[in-house]
Amino acid sequence: LDPQFQNAYVFGGTSLCQEGHQFAAGVRLLEKGARNNPTAWVYPFELGFVHYLGKRNLTRATFEFAQAARQPNSPDYCQRFAAWSGQRAGYEVVSVELWRQVAETTDNAVLRVKAIQHMRELLKGTVEARRLEVWIRSLKPLAGVVPGANPAARGSGS
Repeated sequence: LDPQFQNAYVFGGTSLCQEGHQFAAGVRLLEKGARNNPTAWVYPFELGFVHYLGKRNLTRATFEFAQAARQPNSPDYCQRFAAWSGQRAGYEVVSVELWRQVAETTDNAVLRVKAIQHMRELLKGTVEARRLEVWIRSLKPLAGVVPGANPAARGSGS
């Protein structure tokens, strides 16, 4: 394989994991792609995906999705997958931080509302819940927030 030919690693690795029922071989191929292309987000993302789907390993999936989100030019959904899988895995602290990053960095008002909803759910009934409401009010407004749906406009009682 050409070490830079990303599609071969991705197609081969995911196909081995899902269709070929050779999970370990598929993971090794994706990891080889990651070693040969260390700043590519696609390999840790696909590794997260196969670990979630193939083995229901939310710990490894969360780690891989977070690795993907740290790579240059990674799409926004890498961070969302990391936050979501971390939340499902029970890593509340990690998930809150990842959702916070989504809320701070997105230009999408609906996505910000969703990220804040997840954070509220994770922090409900804790001391940090009050700090969260203060932080929410400090966020710069985004265009497209529907009146009444803006989480910054809600009180801490929601």
